[in-house]
Amino acid sequence: MIEASDRRLRVARFPPSPGQNPYLRLLYTELSQLGVDLAEEPPFSLGWLWRARHDVHLLHFHWRPDHYYAWCRFRRDKVDRPPLGSQELGSWIMLASFAARLAAARLLGYRVVWTIHEVYPPETPGRPRGAISRQVDRIGSRLLARASQVLLAHDEATARGAKAAFGRAVDTVHVVPHGSYLGIYPRGRTREVLRAELGLSKDSFVFLCFGKLRPDKAVEFLVEAFSSIPDERLALVVAGQIEDDQARDVLEGAAAADPRIKLRLAFVPLEGVRELFEAADVVVFPRSQPWTSGSLILALSLGVPAVAARLSPYDELLGSGRAGWLFDPGDVDSLRGALLEARAEPARVQEKGAAALEHAQAMPAWSDIAARTADLMWGAVNGRATNGHGASASGKAP
Repeated sequence: MIEASDRRLRVARFPPSPGQNPYLRLLYTELSQLGVDLAEEPPFSLGWLWRARHDVHLLHFHWRPDHYYAWCRFRRDKVDRPPLGSQELGSWIMLASFAARLAAARLLGYRVVWTIHEVYPPETPGRPRGAISRQVDRIGSRLLARASQVLLAHDEATARGAKAAFGRAVDTVHVVPHGSYLGIYPRGRTREVLRAELGLSKDSFVFLCFGKLRPDKAVEFLVEAFSSIPDERLALVVAGQIEDDQARDVLEGAAAADPRIKLRLAFVPLEGVRELFEAADVVVFPRSQPWTSGSLILALSLGVPAVAARLSPYDELLGSGRAGWLFDPGDVDSLRGALLEARAEPARVQEKGAAALEHAQAMPAWSDIAARTADLMWGAVNGRATNGHGASASGKAP
């Protein structure tokens, strides 16, 4: 393993590609100004770990670490899909391989940093054909936590959840806030044009549910609450890539029964994101799990108020309701009430939208976020700021 120079630090991130979400691009653009260089598209394999041992100092894990240990979650094809028992076996084999690769990384001198966007992967146990035991998640996440010199989270609730879930595998979780998406998404077509394309009238009050549609997004919960409101002037647009067959069935059935529900169940390109938000009046986040929501931060950054669960990360982002409306997690009547409250207050929609934008403008600059992250990365390489080995840091970003 090479020694880091005084000026440059070589990092490999996993997964390597940021996809469309600009989070990693914004973070690593600023990190590059602070002496952090990025290895190009590395595979997390024993062969790569051996070959890169003289070039890369640090491994930085981000979203979906289960990509490296939960085989069946990433078998999206329906043709000749193996039975559930084989899928479970495949994940246990991948879990053993994951443990071996982490151990090899430590033996070869790599340092590991994990940004915990979600304590456990966003899957619901018990889904037919594709389900995986949560036990695999618990073991895989603890293996990664124990192998990491530094653990990061974007909010205190996620940090507390990680400590509770991972137990002795975790000593300190450093809280480094998420930045805004101000000025990132380009303007698209006008509100009027997009509404006409979606079959919405100019005076419709439009709720938007946006993002990858996974089991944890709880779209069934949202459909139940929305469909119970008998108001022809309401509309619900659900847009995003489907990652859950059950959610697809529910949404397509609901849209067939209720013409107020409009579906765009496909990947939304970067240039098509902002126009969806600007065509809506309020964005709805039915998920009832307390994790940092990049989509909620996007809504704030575009000045659109939101309906979200009354949970610490969302409550904080919405300023205890100043920039939106809160409902009791998992309570369909409470969600229905929040939707009705938003619909009944058109003047406050504008007021809360302005507050949403103010909240986004008050978020830390990406340069400050990168400075804090770079300091923790250098600390990991230099033997400071470690997890589970007598760290003295308070765990909260200055």
